[in-house]
Amino acid sequence: MYEFSKVTTEALKDAGWSDKYQFDTRKYERNHAVKGCTVPKVVLEFLTRYGGLTITTVLKVEKRPFLSELVLIPEYAAEGDYCDDWTGIAQVIGVNALHPIGDYADLMWLVMSDEGKVYGGFAQDILYMGYSGEDMIETLCTNKPSPKIAELPRNLWNPLW
Repeated sequence: MYEFSKVTTEALKDAGWSDKYQFDTRKYERNHAVKGCTVPKVVLEFLTRYGGLTITTVLKVEKRPFLSELVLIPEYAAEGDYCDDWTGIAQVIGVNALHPIGDYADLMWLVMSDEGKVYGGFAQDILYMGYSGEDMIETLCTNKPSPKIAELPRNLWNPLW
């Protein structure tokens, strides 16, 4: 089990999480099935433990506190875009497939690979957010740096960004 910091544990508890918390992933799985794809076990395990939560975090922007939200609601994050819609970004990163798991501050999409690694997209940058969903939560709750790993090719830009 992942060892969260005190700050992250408090943020999770404030969001309604506990060791007994469980999120129903059936709708997420059905939506993937309609598109003809499956959801890997690692993604389902993460969403079962943390899906549906909105975790409030405090960022420091220019040395000033700024409240932000990590939203782990996969249906909201996907906005109808499930497995096949992430193929181009998966190719840029060099992974087999990506699955939407949430967003951060309404500015960054969050996706998980079949291996459980988490990536975020902010403007045209693709960031490495963590080696697991828990590591991503810890990173965002504690303001750890997230390295840029690639730039999104112009043909994959969302015109709403």
